[in-house]
Amino acid sequence: MVMEIKTIKYNKEYQLIDNSIEVARIIKPKWYLSDIEFYLKNKTVLIEKTNFWGTYYNIIEMGDSIGKIEWSFKNGYILTLKNNVDKIIEYKLKKVSLGKWNNSQKQYILQENNNNVKVILTINIIYKLTLNLKSYENIEIIFSDDCQIDYLKSVCALFLMRKEMSIERRSIYHQ
Repeated sequence: MVMEIKTIKYNKEYQLIDNSIEVARIIKPKWYLSDIEFYLKNKTVLIEKTNFWGTYYNIIEMGDSIGKIEWSFKNGYILTLKNNVDKIIEYKLKKVSLGKWNNSQKQYILQENNNNVKVILTINIIYKLTLNLKSYENIEIIFSDDCQIDYLKSVCALFLMRKEMSIERRSIYHQ
């Protein structure tokens, strides 16, 4: 199962498209904040920063906290979500190198953060430059198992991907 991300307004509004149907709309309400809100079916979900430094985010669905995103020097960003039976599961986004350092294609893998590494989804991103020097990105989300499709996890993985890319742009050395 391959889903696509379509940019409506550059870095402000996106659509998550599954089988040519919009399943989620992702909005960044304020350009100076990293918070996002997205709409899944009849639900509104917020990912909002809870501390000044941006190392802790709360995931709120219809007023109830359903998860969090924490950053540490040792582990990077860790996504924690509650499932249907209130069991807490941790996920980690891992960047995979594809080819040479100057390659415009990147791949990120969301996996469970326990001993048996279980791949949940893969994000493929390709940057392209047009003749009039405008750049755009082509983003695909591929789930490892079609019965595990979860739009909440895919939007959270995209949020983590953007945070990781932001860290890479600011650092002098990155892998």
